[in-house]
Amino acid sequence: MDLSIICLILAIIFLGAIVRSTLGFGNALVTMPLMCLIIGLRTAAPISAFISTTIALVILINNWKFVNLKSVWRLILSSAIGIPLGIYILTSINNRILVIILGIFLILFSLFRIFATKTIKIKSNKPAYLFGFLSGIFGGAYNVGGPFIVVYSTLKNWSPIEFKATLQGYFFISNIIIVFMQGASGLWTSKVFLIYLLALPVVGIAIFLGGKFTLLIPKGKFDKIIYLFLILVGIFLLVQ
Repeated sequence: MDLSIICLILAIIFLGAIVRSTLGFGNALVTMPLMCLIIGLRTAAPISAFISTTIALVILINNWKFVNLKSVWRLILSSAIGIPLGIYILTSINNRILVIILGIFLILFSLFRIFATKTIKIKSNKPAYLFGFLSGIFGGAYNVGGPFIVVYSTLKNWSPIEFKATLQGYFFISNIIIVFMQGASGLWTSKVFLIYLLALPVVGIAIFLGGKFTLLIPKGKFDKIIYLFLILVGIFLLVQ
């Protein structure tokens, strides 16, 4: 593989890792569209999955005590139930409709949260079942289940560190499943492992910088940044 191509891919991975380690999510939304243009989906997808799993593991090791375990296991359990339904929908209807619905939902929800005069909070962990189930459906149908977990986390009004840590607890387990499913599907190649190994130092630097950025962002501004990013995600889903 050409050296300039490798450097470009590493730069994309670094950008995505910065976003993920700062906000707690979003690396695949940044890296996947760009890497697919360069190395194709079958190579980009497993690289992204390996990177996401690595970032989640590192953040978990450093912040495991901030993970809301009551929410995490509910999210994982209900997602596991929703994924088969999402796959069924994928094979039965035009899943583009689901993506449009999700994009509109994210935009409207984020705008409401930005401009609402009163902050909506949910204290119970029971809604985790609903959000996890919806995440499983959209994840199984179009691999875009993460935003529902983010929405649930913002409604719980967690601190930035708890927000990041709890999301990584969910993403780590779900990513492990994805990684091994990709391996069983024959997507693990020498090119994938080469780029992944070369990216590890880059990801390490990005995680360190992202952790510093998170501490510098005030709680109120952190929330607004999350909502603005969700709006961008919603727009991306509508126009891709």
